[in-house]
Amino acid sequence: MDKHSHPRVIYFNLRNDIVLDCDGETCSIREAGMLTESITMSGISADELQVKERNVKEEVCSGKSPIEIHFDLKGNAKESKVVASVMTMEDMGAEEMQAIPGLVYHRIPIPDDEALEEKDFDAILNIIKHLAELHTDEDGPALLFSCHNGKTRATIAMVIAGLFVWHKKGFPFQTKCEEQERVSLPNASYTKGEFYVVRRLCQILPNGHQVKREVDVMLDKCSETMTPMHYHIRELIFVTFNKAKIAKNRVAKTNLRRKALDHMERYFYLILFNAYLHAERERSWKRTFTRWMVEVAAKAGVYDLLDSFYFGDFESVPGEMSTMRERWGKPPIGINTFRGQFV
Repeated sequence: MDKHSHPRVIYFNLRNDIVLDCDGETCSIREAGMLTESITMSGISADELQVKERNVKEEVCSGKSPIEIHFDLKGNAKESKVVASVMTMEDMGAEEMQAIPGLVYHRIPIPDDEALEEKDFDAILNIIKHLAELHTDEDGPALLFSCHNGKTRATIAMVIAGLFVWHKKGFPFQTKCEEQERVSLPNASYTKGEFYVVRRLCQILPNGHQVKREVDVMLDKCSETMTPMHYHIRELIFVTFNKAKIAKNRVAKTNLRRKALDHMERYFYLILFNAYLHAERERSWKRTFTRWMVEVAAKAGVYDLLDSFYFGDFESVPGEMSTMRERWGKPPIGINTFRGQFV
């Protein structure tokens, strides 16, 4: 913190699965036959997740039986052992805050590879909008976001926070529509996010194209910091949609289509969130994004667009997963979401 002149570091843990530190190794619970799939819990609160982690910690610490620890996702390297030391994410956050003055730890579980809920935007905003250093310090606090792989959830949270910081400190060069560079490449309009439903959204939002442009610049800036990962959510929309079109397997085709729509819905919501930041700025964002969506955006027809959500440039009618019920209520094919037992 001294090196980079930040008065504080605000650390956001975005994982929505159970994570423990076992004898110095960071571990998460997996099913034996599905080691590559995290057992995530959509819609869970930070308090509920911390209770579950504490319960698992107690079970592991009881020493009644050894636990099986896998050191690779193929299941080749594994070890059964009785664990001597176990820490939850809450424990680790408290330990780090005690060791590093100025560090503040928050747990905000958000879904991976799915559209965020409106309350997730509010959870992040409620923390950063009360940071006094955003107003009084030139550099401001360092905002650190982490998830399982440092790509999907971390990127979205970075954009949410970055847009708010711009609204507080001013927008940089290139965020105005007339400052946008020309791109002469095949399908450039789609890699720039100009899909049918996005264009419709920009038409109904006040100054919609400018609002979208600001989101695009922030996405580009976040992508620049993640070059080794080659992750850019706006470009992934079109790439994933094309993969779905040529997929031979029905399950793969359906899951890829869902992923493409989820990427586009995240992008759609970022534009909506930036429109909210503009609209509520004079009132210091006292009305939450969730309330604004119901009281303002819904009346403009935003949920109608979300309920007929498809690639209208390439499809004549809405296809599979175009409705909110289909996208929000069904897990990807092949993913088992029920665990536990009936009592």
